[in-house]
Amino acid sequence: LGLEKDVEYLNYSLPFQFGDSLFMISDGYLEQENDSGEFLGEQNLLEIFRASMNQNLNLSQTVDYLMERFHTFRGKEPMMDDVTILGIGTRVES
Repeated sequence: LGLEKDVEYLNYSLPFQFGDSLFMISDGYLEQENDSGEFLGEQNLLEIFRASMNQNLNLSQTVDYLMERFHTFRGKEPMMDDVTILGIGTRVES
């Protein structure tokens, strides 16, 4: 955000209910390369999210899992950019 002038952004509303989570992830996550020169990319990110859902992880554990998978993917390659993950969620009261 903020790199280009006169960019038009659209606003969207999504229903958010108890138990839902929202994750915002910087482009540094998607643009990380591995030792084969492949980018982590959106498809791998979606697969990582699906795997985390199958493990029934809480918000904090999901962020940890995302970072664990990120570092596993990159192996010994240096980080290409900073990585930020913001997770927002609601808890179901018991």
